[in-house]
Amino acid sequence: MKIWKQAILAALFCTCTTLSGLAADEAAKTVPAEPAAQVQAANPADTAKASVPTDPLAGHTGKIIDKYYLTKGSTYKDVTTLLQTIDSHRTSLDAKDRPYYFRVDKDLTDKYFRRVRAYDEKTTEQIGDYLVAKDKSSVWRMDAPHEGLIYGSAEKMMKKSRIIIYPRYLALGSKGLVALQTPGNVPYDLTAKSLNESVAKIGEDNTIIPVKTGQVDILADVTVGDIKETASRRISVVTQADLERMAYNAYLTQLYMDTYWNWGGPFYRDWGWHRPPPPHHGHRPPPRR
Repeated sequence: MKIWKQAILAALFCTCTTLSGLAADEAAKTVPAEPAAQVQAANPADTAKASVPTDPLAGHTGKIIDKYYLTKGSTYKDVTTLLQTIDSHRTSLDAKDRPYYFRVDKDLTDKYFRRVRAYDEKTTEQIGDYLVAKDKSSVWRMDAPHEGLIYGSAEKMMKKSRIIIYPRYLALGSKGLVALQTPGNVPYDLTAKSLNESVAKIGEDNTIIPVKTGQVDILADVTVGDIKETASRRISVVTQADLERMAYNAYLTQLYMDTYWNWGGPFYRDWGWHRPPPPHHGHRPPPRR
């Protein structure tokens, strides 16, 4: 009898042990594997290196280079000489420690800037990205994290820039915009203010957020390089229905003027202030036959 009980107990023990082992195996299978990112962290130096742009025409010569870039001439010489005279701490250009070469764009950027990029002679990696004003009044660096004015003054460039406070009529439920339009999209700082926040307020991204109908003056303080300027504009906050009504009226006015002009208008299709010549037979119609 004792032997029989012992045999049963032994069988039960083996079964429990086997089930426990199976459960442990299943639990091990269901545990998610450690993410690869936790096993091996990414190397920040490799990431930074991969993000550095390289010369897209490295290894090319002849006509393909001349098609896009200046390689000689007075403009090439003036632009590259100016960059080489600027403090190397601002340009990151040092021919002794890191030999380099230039790519000078043939076409002007926004009809004002000449874009120049410097590349490492060995790796063809970009060292700097620059905008040189065609009048040599300023030089800007455009590659992060070095963006900004590195030579001259932004005074002349500001004459070609425009502060935008848009639109003049802002509908409730929509948003307006305060921005600066500059040649080459050079970096700038802009702070917008509403002089009546009960009508419209300014969002974090310099958007205009309407609150209620009415008129409000929007102020824009701009800093570009060494120049600071302020502009303001009065806008009207209206309902969507009012905006649609104004748009429709403007359309009708334009349609009327186009039709009036096509039929002769006040200028009679000549130089403006003279009436058309009389008919061929004089002022009276020809006699009947």
